[in-house]
Amino acid sequence: MGVRVVVHEGSRRSLVRRLLPVALAFAAVIAGLALLAPHLRDALGTAPGSPRSGAATHPLYYTGPVESRCALPADREADVTATLRALIPCLDRTWTAALAAAGYEYEPPEEVNLIDTPENAGCGTEDYDWAGIYCPDIHSVNVLVEDDWSFTSMFTLAHEYAHHVQEITGIAAQSGPEVFDEAWSRRLELQADCLAAVTLRGIDPQGLMVLRAHSVEDENAITQRQTHGSARNSAIWIHRGQDSGTIGACNTWAAPADEVS
Repeated sequence: MGVRVVVHEGSRRSLVRRLLPVALAFAAVIAGLALLAPHLRDALGTAPGSPRSGAATHPLYYTGPVESRCALPADREADVTATLRALIPCLDRTWTAALAAAGYEYEPPEEVNLIDTPENAGCGTEDYDWAGIYCPDIHSVNVLVEDDWSFTSMFTLAHEYAHHVQEITGIAAQSGPEVFDEAWSRRLELQADCLAAVTLRGIDPQGLMVLRAHSVEDENAITQRQTHGSARNSAIWIHRGQDSGTIGACNTWAAPADEVS
């Protein structure tokens, strides 16, 4: 059974009003990719913990390059929602093959919600105020459709799909501390950035290059730095994913602390 795609339409509210569209788009993506961390903070508490070692030696890291191709609309900016709808089955096919190489059976998200009105569209009763969010309890991906630049929403969708993969393959569970830890959250989020680049490198390499090139060092714009990592480190992990095309290049769990800060 394929993934259920739901398009929520209404009066659009843009997350970011861009005077410098490309540069600020990167900041919006990184700042907006908050998914598992808020929910796990509530579940685990706030005392510091440490990631488990299982996530650093996961079988997925020992597979070869990930192949990703996708036939997207010729004019992606004309209808970003249509572009995302076309990207969804491509991500499913890509992850099906990638997980099979490591002996895993891929299961798509139960639902992908493409949203243009953020209010009341988060996980459960939590307000939706992010570019994207993954709800692990119900395997649901929610993405805010941004008209400013289609690749912003494409990267967000690929990032949330990466969180789904972390969930269904056990990486999230194997890495999870007994209590919420910001250092653990940064490794989780930066890995998702890297995995998103792995899956998009064959689909829109130019978009990834532009995203990296405009990773401005204005950390004031990155409101979730403590849980999502710095703009610089996000750009580094995106580069690793795009350059190598392998899941093994995205092993943030074995990286030194300064690479996941």
